[in-house]
Amino acid sequence: MKKQNFASLATIFFALVLTGCAASKGAYSGNIEDDRSGEAGLAPVSAGTAGKASSPGFVKSSTIDDERTSTDSLLQKRIIYFDYDKSAVRDEALPILHTHAEFLNNKGGAIGIVLGGHADNRGSNEYNLALGQRRANAVRDIFLSYGASANDIEAISFGEEQPRAQGDNESAWQENRRVEIRYTDE
Repeated sequence: MKKQNFASLATIFFALVLTGCAASKGAYSGNIEDDRSGEAGLAPVSAGTAGKASSPGFVKSSTIDDERTSTDSLLQKRIIYFDYDKSAVRDEALPILHTHAEFLNNKGGAIGIVLGGHADNRGSNEYNLALGQRRANAVRDIFLSYGASANDIEAISFGEEQPRAQGDNESAWQENRRVEIRYTDE
């Protein structure tokens, strides 16, 4: 129980440190269209090393650096991919969404998130708009389950109208089945 409390406090501390750094460094304003590091599901995600202590009550400085690096890395991931004709969020995206939800919560309503749902070009325009909305809503629901305020989140659908990749093949379709996370202050 003490380890869980310590891990929670450490996570809050790092989020507060990061919010101060983001304003001065602009750390979260990358262009997601050109930045493949912002994609969920393409590389293993590490949850960090919060909670490891060198002695009771003290955190190793390397642990702080590891946690900060992990949090920064997860916050830079702004695209959540989906399986064909599905709106269920993949398990590998959950640490990313949790980190974004904590960041949003720590901003206390000062910023918001727009979740843009997208689909590939298979199916009718109407169907793909509805599918994009279900995907955006699924991500929104996870944010809400992590304690984010509904007032800070907007879920919209673009259907197939804003493809990330051109082509009629699995590679292009996979790139286009997504939700993009955009902060309102960017």
